[in-house]
Amino acid sequence: MRLSAHQEAQGIQRLRERNLPVWVTLADGTRCDVAKLDVADLQRLRWEEEQAWAKRILATQAGTQERAEVIRTAYDTVVTVMDRYRDGASNRSLGLNLNLIGPFVERLLRRQMRHGLSGQFFEIGFGRGILLKWLADKGFEVAGLDPSVVLLEQATELLGPALNGCLHLGTLLDLPQAVKERRFGLVYSNDVIEHIPPDEVVENLRQAYLLLEPRGLLVTVTPNWHGRPSDVTRDWCPPRTEAKALHLQEYSLRDMTSMLRQVGFRRVVTPLFRTHHRVVVAGGGFAGMKRLFEPWLEWLPYRLARNLIAGFSLTTTIAVKD
Repeated sequence: MRLSAHQEAQGIQRLRERNLPVWVTLADGTRCDVAKLDVADLQRLRWEEEQAWAKRILATQAGTQERAEVIRTAYDTVVTVMDRYRDGASNRSLGLNLNLIGPFVERLLRRQMRHGLSGQFFEIGFGRGILLKWLADKGFEVAGLDPSVVLLEQATELLGPALNGCLHLGTLLDLPQAVKERRFGLVYSNDVIEHIPPDEVVENLRQAYLLLEPRGLLVTVTPNWHGRPSDVTRDWCPPRTEAKALHLQEYSLRDMTSMLRQVGFRRVVTPLFRTHHRVVVAGGGFAGMKRLFEPWLEWLPYRLARNLIAGFSLTTTIAVKD
């Protein structure tokens, strides 16, 4: 039986009270029992470790098993540290606003089905599996992958035995052959692209392109560079500092469009705008105009720039496979 958010938080609290050891591997190869640390120490540890892990990831060679192992350990460590100083309810989404994104993705999938495409959905970086669970409960066929063993275990528990076979460990560069041979109507990533080493981003997007059936959609949500930083750097450094932690590279809408076109997408649009409750898609969303005026964000006050980025969906691309 799946635990509620309240029960999950209670379980974490009982674990803390019993002071059972919770071991993680640090970037220097040593082991640390994070159960002994208070909230302030855990937050500082996360900041220090994300910077150290980012350097280790970037020091490895693209596409190697060494890099895959470093990435896996990095995210297992960081997620475990975050779970120690945030209760289960507040940390379970990992940046995904399900009330906003769930209906948005569902509408796109149903539109695809009306146009004769499949309603099959693939998520790159499924985190705790919340979106996959939400869509599966609505009858969609889902699958996804994530590089973290810790997150895979949590998603497996959430989705249950019937859907365990749809979850895969790894990245798009080491997909099982059975998945490579499938085609999906919609492939989705939320806060993933910025975590991929820059020398692998284009190849990851190319693999996502190959997973789509003709006229399929690749939807990416990634922090816009003009609102930098959007990772934990934001808690420790002033606005417009380059991300120093596990956001290995943050991209502008222009950057994302260029890379998507490079791998074969000819049409790259954005939602028209978004509110707190809805993502509105209409035509091309004036994507060309948004790309044209995007550099002006650098001249605006930081808070205003971030609000415009969010409101006009400069974080979101919808790419159509011809």
